[in-house]
Amino acid sequence: MISEKIEADQKYLNVYAIKLPTDRLKTIKNIPKFTKGNQPINFKNEEGISYFALFLGESVETDSIIVLSIYEEKDPSLSENDEMFATANSAIIYDTTQFLSFKDVQELYFSEKDFYNQFYSIIFEEIVMNDVEPDWLVQEGIQDESLKRSKGISGKNNQDYLNDVWVNSEHFYPKPIVQLKSSGRKSKTETSEYYIDANFSRISFYQSEYFALDSKKMNIIGLELTAEDKALNLLPWQSMTMAFGLRTFLSISNVVQNVYDDFLINAKILGRFRLNTSGFYKAPFIFNEQPKLNVTSGIILELNTTRALGMPFLNFYYSGGIQDYSNPYVYFGSADSTWSYFTTNQWFANMSFYWNTNELLYSRFKLYIGLGAYDVVKAIDYYNSLTTKGAYYQIQPYLGFNFTFVPNKIELFSLQARYFDNVIKGNIWLKILEFSEIHTIRFQVNFISSPFFRNQFEWENDGGTSVQLNYRLGF
Repeated sequence: MISEKIEADQKYLNVYAIKLPTDRLKTIKNIPKFTKGNQPINFKNEEGISYFALFLGESVETDSIIVLSIYEEKDPSLSENDEMFATANSAIIYDTTQFLSFKDVQELYFSEKDFYNQFYSIIFEEIVMNDVEPDWLVQEGIQDESLKRSKGISGKNNQDYLNDVWVNSEHFYPKPIVQLKSSGRKSKTETSEYYIDANFSRISFYQSEYFALDSKKMNIIGLELTAEDKALNLLPWQSMTMAFGLRTFLSISNVVQNVYDDFLINAKILGRFRLNTSGFYKAPFIFNEQPKLNVTSGIILELNTTRALGMPFLNFYYSGGIQDYSNPYVYFGSADSTWSYFTTNQWFANMSFYWNTNELLYSRFKLYIGLGAYDVVKAIDYYNSLTTKGAYYQIQPYLGFNFTFVPNKIELFSLQARYFDNVIKGNIWLKILEFSEIHTIRFQVNFISSPFFRNQFEWENDGGTSVQLNYRLGF
């Protein structure tokens, strides 16, 4: 039924056709077939026989190509000199035979995913890596603006997660985009071998000639140097620490067929060391008082996962430090009798949910719900005799909300806020400049509030803000 609709109505879908390379098809054997005998079939390795795939191109509704069907062409002259498919005003040329129907391909997607992923990868590699130009079959997609759009939409795969990290993450993520134009030519976009996200308190770096989909290995390792703290209610530089380490993007099997559907883990491990930045509150871009909480040296482990088995997206963060309270950067009291506050362990775990206002994906929302905690130790130095006692540890709700505005795929604005330990912490960024397609500058404001519904602890600061310029290369 779907195949007949495609052939009869050329204005139904933005459909493309592309010739499949023979050398790649040789590796695909015993393809399950669900129509016309239900017997496995194989591609013919004979002179004069070639194969073409029909696929649905990307649009505002579909951010990934969709394989529709595969056809067999028996006359080599047609594949060499003529187009297998006509333009929008005519039907598919009659001397082709259908090798895999729409139903066959869809059954492969749901029950034999490895076969579908191989076809998907071949098409992607031909267009993006080998610069093969597909034939555009449909001259006019559905452009009726009066068509009603949904009042809300949430993806069933990793698409919402990827849309979020592509725009808001400080690290590079693989982005297999296939750009197709009705003119028959792909738009040429500038790319970068380097990916950098840098502001006054953090820098991340990744280098790669290209994301190697042909090897299917997720060998994505980046570096990060940061003076920010994700768990504590502190502005950048107020933790009086600096963290440095690696970030990687992992697959359980170390082989990725489709980033939109596979279960992937974004992992980060950093070493945190103390750095006396207690005087940075006087910097012109920080509007707050001197920090009061000492953070010990230690390690940071952060994990974020894509969707698995229909579950929400999972996030975990843990920072653990050494119990050394002998050298506070900030303390209270007189020279002979002082006390200070230290924190050694912080953690949170939550689930993320995504929602879009409609299929245009202009307004994107993220909500995360979980738990978190951090410890506070009071260290008392009385005439060079050090004693410690636990001052605070309480597991509390960890709630967050993100809003990102991306009109016409232009990354324009984002608000991110979270509520933890009766304090709201977040940031706002606004894109102010973009040039040479790979360079972006954003204006960013970080903020924290004063505590709600309780008195302020001695180790806490009043609410404050900091302003930064954020430069992104390659994103």
